[in-house]
Amino acid sequence: MYNPNEDQFRFCPFCGQQELQAASVKSFACGSCGRSFFLNVAAAVAAVIRDPAGACLVTVRKDDPAAGTWDLPGGFADPRETVEQSLRREVQEEVGFDPGRLSYHCSLPNEYAYKGVLYATLDLFFLAQLERRPELTIGDEIAGAHWVMPDELDPSRFGLASARQVIQQLI
Repeated sequence: MYNPNEDQFRFCPFCGQQELQAASVKSFACGSCGRSFFLNVAAAVAAVIRDPAGACLVTVRKDDPAAGTWDLPGGFADPRETVEQSLRREVQEEVGFDPGRLSYHCSLPNEYAYKGVLYATLDLFFLAQLERRPELTIGDEIAGAHWVMPDELDPSRFGLASARQVIQQLI
């Protein structure tokens, strides 16, 4: 069994003993107190937002992983949020507007490496067609955002594998 984080997690979060061992791809078991610790899949959301001319809203990642690469507006779901609420919150935080009507497109498993820990994510993608192009207000979570016409969308510029896959599907 392979757990990419098994060399990083050694101390039990319950008893503090250095007896934590990988038990599965998402769990650890303590040899001292017998309790289990889980790294469950995190829900993430993103939107392909198009303006009336067909341009797609692309953000620029500010932080690692993949700082400086293109991305789609979105982020992680917070506790007690629906994925739609999460996506609306993230778009508002990143670019300053509500995306309006959302339609589910697909979900893709992904890996998110953050500060030495590899997190498994399930990325849920939605489509939004705007009636007018809103003014963008760039939030502090991203380095920038711009509109890109479909013939200028280059999947290789997207830093995260799941966003790359969705863009490849749609162009």
